[in-house]
Amino acid sequence: MSDEILKLNPQLVWKYFYQISKIPHPSGKEAALAEAVCSWADSAGCTVDKDRAGNLRIKIPATEGHEKAPSVAIQAHLDMVCEKNTDTQFNFDTDPLQLRIVDGWVMATDTTLGADNGIGLAMGLALMEDPSCIHGPLEVLCTLDEETGLNGALNLAPSWLESNIMINTDTEDEGLFIIGCAGGADTDIYLPIEREAYDGNVFRLTVKGLKGGHSGMEINQNLGNAIHHLCNAIENLQLEAEIRLIDIRGGDKHNAIPREAEAVFASDGSLPALALSVKGLEIIMCKCLTAKEQDASLVISAASAEATPMTADSTTKVVRMLKAIPHGVVTMSIDIPLLVETSTNLANVRTKENEVIVLTSSRSSNPELLNNILGQISAVGKLAGARVNTHTGYPPWEPDFDSALIAPAKQLYSEMFNKSPEFNVIHAGLEGGIIKSRYPSLDVISFGPNIESPHSPSERTEIQSVENIYRFLCAFLTRIQINS
Repeated sequence: MSDEILKLNPQLVWKYFYQISKIPHPSGKEAALAEAVCSWADSAGCTVDKDRAGNLRIKIPATEGHEKAPSVAIQAHLDMVCEKNTDTQFNFDTDPLQLRIVDGWVMATDTTLGADNGIGLAMGLALMEDPSCIHGPLEVLCTLDEETGLNGALNLAPSWLESNIMINTDTEDEGLFIIGCAGGADTDIYLPIEREAYDGNVFRLTVKGLKGGHSGMEINQNLGNAIHHLCNAIENLQLEAEIRLIDIRGGDKHNAIPREAEAVFASDGSLPALALSVKGLEIIMCKCLTAKEQDASLVISAASAEATPMTADSTTKVVRMLKAIPHGVVTMSIDIPLLVETSTNLANVRTKENEVIVLTSSRSSNPELLNNILGQISAVGKLAGARVNTHTGYPPWEPDFDSALIAPAKQLYSEMFNKSPEFNVIHAGLEGGIIKSRYPSLDVISFGPNIESPHSPSERTEIQSVENIYRFLCAFLTRIQINS
């Protein structure tokens, strides 16, 4: 399949994306990819330097005769979200992604694709070699550790970039131009638990088959949260049998809606009786899910465990706290139609010997409303007797509807594709706002190709859309640098 990927247009973009896919680059482990990017830049005759945070800046010379055109920065992040199905044998630290083409889209086999933001990075790198793109001086800014907290951008040197215009490539809908985004913050909850000997059968209860997805861009789709559905099932089973949790876990990344979750517990119930109840609870669960998640399953099986079960009181506290932690859309924007203003994602739960640890991720374009939902989450945790740590977040990117980039982008896109683009604010964290806070005079816009289901193993990017956006990027650079 690699040969087929390399034959796609534009070939330079797909060449770099294929090379990126072969180098493991989880968040916090981008060193190998960063080293490769430096090598590629050197081979292309470009200079590259690094700031103290490890962010890279590649300087691409202007097309001959256009050296005095204004400099433009192309920005992408080096890391990717690493999600796979539970039964998939894959190590994101060592294994190359397995790319394939399906009905006009590129996707990976049973894992995230990393098109977020690998395809945008590949477009920036392609400009190093593309003689057909007429442009002035360019800076390709490659940031680190975006997916776990926008850390590269947050630590970007404030006097490093030379450009007054920046194009962020981390948008996932062709024809949508982003000029603002939400801010956000994460919360860690540490709930102490007690354990005691309990003589009962051991079972494993699993929620699988949910779609998951991006906790910002897709939070408005009412996708199921596996942790909530698991706790609903446990609470119902407690009506007919003693349940003593041993282990509960689910979800993974802070910005991914949990697709799977499982609990191991001891009980005085029998497998046949519990399995019958679980079958009924699965039907109830599916009635609460959207049409696209009707393949979801709730399964119980016999299990074994070395750990001692939790006490009845600890079991109840864990289940009730998880059920009480909010998830989903909190408020919609009054000013911008259909824009989620505030949301929160119950992202991850895991169990240690003496505590259950929960991670939530909250977003809002209104700082006061963000503080409100963070306070609500903190209150739930503290009422349960937990220790709560709310992380320092990142600011929203306030939209500038007077940006000098809007008019040329709108005109050019309409000319090229015979349809009007949309300019909007999104309910997700983008690095544009953070970088702009360090460079107040920077004019920022974000666009990219169609990418579906980022942050899940269903992630895919549309081949024709990648070609469209790269053509647009080249033409846009010519217009704002050469023809302005």
